[in-house]
Amino acid sequence: MKIPNAYWYEPLGFACQKTIKQPIWCCGTGLHSGRKSRVQLLPAAENTGIVFHIMDGDDVAGMIPAVVGSVHSSKLRTVLQAGNASVETTEHLLAAVSALGLTNLQIKVWGTEIPIHDGSAGPWAFLIDSAGIQIQNSSISSIKIIKEITVTDGNAWCKLLPSSEFELEYELKYEHHLLSSQRYAVVLSRERFDKDLANARTFGFIKDLEYLLLHNLSHGASLNNTLVFGDNNILNPGGMLWDNEPARHKIVDAIGDLSLAGAPIIGKFRGYCSGHNLNHMLVDKMLGDPTSWIWSLPA
Repeated sequence: MKIPNAYWYEPLGFACQKTIKQPIWCCGTGLHSGRKSRVQLLPAAENTGIVFHIMDGDDVAGMIPAVVGSVHSSKLRTVLQAGNASVETTEHLLAAVSALGLTNLQIKVWGTEIPIHDGSAGPWAFLIDSAGIQIQNSSISSIKIIKEITVTDGNAWCKLLPSSEFELEYELKYEHHLLSSQRYAVVLSRERFDKDLANARTFGFIKDLEYLLLHNLSHGASLNNTLVFGDNNILNPGGMLWDNEPARHKIVDAIGDLSLAGAPIIGKFRGYCSGHNLNHMLVDKMLGDPTSWIWSLPA
C-alpha cells in the first residue's frame, strides 16, 4: 500500500494526533491593525482541535474554534469570530500549525490580531519547533477527496481534486510586469514546507496603500513584513526570495485556510487568482457535499 507523503503521516503510515510539549509565547504587531498583541501557544488534550482563546487579562473573553464556520471576514486576511470574540490574520499561524501536523492546540491571544512578524509562516514554525512537538495516542481521520469541487468568482477559481497526497498548485496574474504570470506547485511535506514555502512573505502594491489605509487595513505594513511592488520595481532592498515568491505565499495562505476543514485533506488544491474568500467557500462547499469526500483512517 502506498503511504501518502503528506505532513500528517508518521513513519509506517501510523497517523497520530499531535500537540506541543510546552507553552511558548511571542509578541508582535498586527499587519492590518498596526497594534501590538501577544500570543501564547499551549498544549491541548487529544480531540481538542485548534482553538483560539481571546484573553482579557487573566480571563478568557471568548473561545473560537479554528473551523470554517468561525470565518467572519475574508477581506485580505482570515478573520475568525465566535460571539463577541474575534481574531484577525490567522492564516500564517494556521499554515504553520497545519504543516507541522499539530491537531490539538490552545492559542491564547491578548489583542485583536495575530502578529505578522516578517510576513511569512516561518517564525511560527520556528516557535512551534522551539516548544517541541508531542505525539499523542489518538489517531487522525483525514478527509479524502473523491470528487472534484470547484468555486469561482469572476475569472478567479479554486478547486479540490482527488489525489493520494496533499498537493497544492497556484497560478496568479496581475497587471504588473514582475507579476504578469507566476505559478508554483508542491506535494506538501514538512521538508518542502520548511525549504520552499515557510519563508514566502505576504505582498502588496504601493499604489493600493492609500485605499487600504482608508479602509482601516495595512496600518502595520512595512518593508520588514511585506514584499512591496512599486510601479516598476520591488521596494524591498533584497528583492524576492524566489522569482515566484508571491505564488508560494498564496499556497501558504491556502494551507492555512484549508486547515479550517478541521481535519487534514488528502487531495489536490488548485487555485487561479483566488484568495481567502474563495478558499473558505471551497472548504464550506466541500464539507456541505458528502458525495465529494470520505473519511480516511490511518493504515
